[in-house]
Amino acid sequence: TYSNVKLGLSFNELISISAGMNEHANYIYMNGDALVSQTDNFSLPYLELSLDLKFGRFLMDGIIKYVSSDNIYMPLPDITSKTSLSYLGLLKKKFQYQMGMDLFYMSELQAYGYIPELGLFYNQNINMQSEAYRLDVFLRFKVKRFRTFFKIHHLNQLWTKSSYHYTSLYPINDLSFSLGISWKMFY
Repeated sequence: TYSNVKLGLSFNELISISAGMNEHANYIYMNGDALVSQTDNFSLPYLELSLDLKFGRFLMDGIIKYVSSDNIYMPLPDITSKTSLSYLGLLKKKFQYQMGMDLFYMSELQAYGYIPELGLFYNQNINMQSEAYRLDVFLRFKVKRFRTFFKIHHLNQLWTKSSYHYTSLYPINDLSFSLGISWKMFY
């Protein structure tokens, strides 16, 4: 069973701060030997800050979360963050565009192990995963009924020359490019 208690404050819906506690009872997980185990009770207290700011045509939205997770049942990073910065533009009243970047951060953690043959994640205590950053940049535009976007994922791999792991021994996706197109021919 799972329960959540949350208290928060919001300032003009631009900034919000909240604190809470996730309670887990009879949680079933895969232990370090990749065997099914069950816990009694444990809790995960957290503190969260959310931003949704606009300065003229500049937008910033983000979330930073601190979780006190020193338990062995559900290893989580202490700090996670996702921030998006972008600029909204309009040319000749018809060409709308948005360009910006997404920055993801995750502090060091005891990541899960993975058994690909079974498709199972399990708790492991051999490999500690270092903190991870990921920078994505994007460009979106719209002209009448035509919309498209370009996105470069994990751009920071160009200068870090390394890949990060969310799961022990399995890196996240390398530098990649996405393209999306939507064109409504008729209404």
